[in-house]
This record gives sequence, C-alpha cells and structure tokens, in this order.
Amino acid sequence: MRPIVQRAPRMRFKKPIQSALDHEYVGGVHNISRSGCMMRIKHWVKVNRELHALHLLAPMAGELHVQGEVVRAKMVPGEEGTIYEIGIRFEEGSEDYLRVANWLKALPQEIDVQVKAGR
Repeated sequence: MRPIVQRAPRMRFKKPIQSALDHEYVGGVHNISRSGCMMRIKHWVKVNRELHALHLLAPMAGELHVQGEVVRAKMVPGEEGTIYEIGIRFEEGSEDYLRVANWLKALPQEIDVQVKAGR
C-alpha cells in the first residue's frame, strides 16, 4: 500500500540550485519545531556542503539572515513556475535556531513570508 503523502528523499546537492524565475516568492513556513522547519521557496543558494543561507522577509517582523542544513528538497510545479519545497534543519539550541524561532513568534498567524537567497 502506498502512503497518502509521499515525501521526497533526503538529499544533499553538490552544486547550487537556483530557480530561473524571479528570486522573490511568497511562501508559507510550515512545521516549525525545535530543530527545523519546512518552507516553500523559489530560490536558494548553497553556501557549503551542508549549510545553506536564507534571507527571510516579512512586513511585520523585518528581515533575518540565517543558515541551516537543507535535509529534504523537492521541486514543486506551480502556476508561476517551479518552486522548491525544502526542509531546513538547525542545530538545536543554536543561535540561528533561536533567531528563527523568535522571528517566527513575531509573525501573525497565516502570514506569508518572502524567502530570498542570501550570501
């Protein structure tokens, strides 16, 4: 029996993967936990073998630059083109995790977040 929800396999990319579309995309942040979260983004840039830089923007919470390991990535076709659904894992208790957790607490519920590539 096949599962109802199929997850993309865990993977690490050897080269940066960038969308050919505009680097701005409004997407949702899902499944925030003590060690990571799931985001739907249009553009991201690999920093080194395991860490990726993300630039998060939201009108009510300002902007934030963080790094986390992308542990799951899947291309998702949409009306505006292909986007990436990525799972981001932070080291528990790390400064990046605490910054993201506090930043997300400042967001009202159901708000969209712009995610841009950061360096």
